[in-house]
Amino acid sequence: MNIGMFSDTYLPDINGVVVSLSMLENELERLGHNVYVFTTTKHISQPDKNNVFKLPSLPLITNKDYRMASVVSKKTEKVIHDLNIEIIHTHTEFLTWTFARRMADKYNIKMVHTYHTMWEDYTHYLPFHQLLGINRLKKLTRTYIKRCGSHSLALIAPTEKTRNYLVQICAFNREKIHVIPTGIDHERFRRRSYNETELSNLRALLGFRPDDRILLFVGRVAKEKSIDVLITGMKVLLESNPAFAMLIVGFGPAEEELMELAEKLGISNRVKFTGRVEYDRIGLYYNIGDAFVMASTSETQGITYIEAMAAGLPVIAKYDPCLEELIRDNENGVFFYENSAFHGAVLSVFNNTAFSERIGQMAQLTAEDYSIEQYGLRVENVYRSLLES
Repeated sequence: MNIGMFSDTYLPDINGVVVSLSMLENELERLGHNVYVFTTTKHISQPDKNNVFKLPSLPLITNKDYRMASVVSKKTEKVIHDLNIEIIHTHTEFLTWTFARRMADKYNIKMVHTYHTMWEDYTHYLPFHQLLGINRLKKLTRTYIKRCGSHSLALIAPTEKTRNYLVQICAFNREKIHVIPTGIDHERFRRRSYNETELSNLRALLGFRPDDRILLFVGRVAKEKSIDVLITGMKVLLESNPAFAMLIVGFGPAEEELMELAEKLGISNRVKFTGRVEYDRIGLYYNIGDAFVMASTSETQGITYIEAMAAGLPVIAKYDPCLEELIRDNENGVFFYENSAFHGAVLSVFNNTAFSERIGQMAQLTAEDYSIEQYGLRVENVYRSLLES
C-alpha cells in the first residue's frame, strides 16, 4: 500500500503524537508498505529520510513552537498524485488535516483518522479563551472534532476512554471506531540495552548522588500535565526524606513557571529539568529513574506510562479512566486519587522494597502486551478493510 500520514508535528519534536506516528511509520514499512509523511516546514530534514514532505506554514501567534500549515500547496498536491496514495491517515485536527481532506476528496482516497488528544483539556491554549469562556470553547471543540471525524471512514482511538468520549459526547457510531493502543519498541527501554557505567555517568552529569531516589516525569512540560502537583508533593516528601529527587524530562511552555515554583518552595536543588531530549536517548533517562510519576488526567492513552513499565519502573499515577486498561492498583502500579495523596503513594512504594520490586516486575510483563508489531498489524487491518470495501 501507498500510505500518506498527515501531522502538524513530527520529528525531531517528541510528544505522544510523534512517537505514535513514527512507531507506526516504521512498522508499516517493515511490513512492506510505502509510508510518506506530510507535515509542516518547521521540521528538520533527516539525511536518511526521503519520505517526508513539508507544507508551507507559519508559527502560531499564541505559541511559536507550533505552526499553521497552508491548505493550498500545488507542489505537495502533485507529490500526492504522483505517489498514488491509497490511504490518507491523519494525526491532527488542524490545517494539515484540512489539506489532507481536500486531497482525499479530490483524488477519492480513503481516509482514516487517529484521535490522539483530548482537546477539551487544551482550550486554555486557544486565543480569547478568557473572553469566550471555557464552556463555549469546549462546545466549539466538540463541533470541530465531529467535523473531522465525519470525513473519515474509520477512526482510531488508543483507549476505551477515548472511544467512549467519541461515542457519548461527539455522537459517533461505535462501529466506526477501532480501539488500537500504540505499541512501543521494548528494547529501547529495557535496562539490558544500557551499560551501568553509561547510566551512572548520566546520573552524575545531571547532578544526582548515587543514593538519590529519582522520581521521573517524561513528557511535554505543559499546564495540562499537572507537573505542579508533583513538584508541590516533592516539598512534602523532602521534609521526611531528603534522598528524594525529581527529574523532569522534556520541554514545553510551562518550563519557566515550574522552575519558579520549585524555587519558591525552596526545592530547586532537588528538582531538575533536562529540556529537550532526543528520542534515541530517552531510554537512558527511564533507566536512571527509580519510579515514574504522573498527575495528568488529560491523556488519551499515555505512551510514557507504557515506556516506563517496559523499563521496569513502578508507576505512581493519578487515577484516570484511560489507565484502567493498563494499570491495576497495587499490582503493576499505584494510583493516587487526590493531589494531596501523591506523597503518600510514593512512600507506599519506597517504604517496602519487596512491594516496589514486585510492581516493577508486573509492570514489565504488562508492557509486553503493547508491542509495535501488534500495533502495526491492527492498523494495517483497518486499511485493508477499507480498501476491500
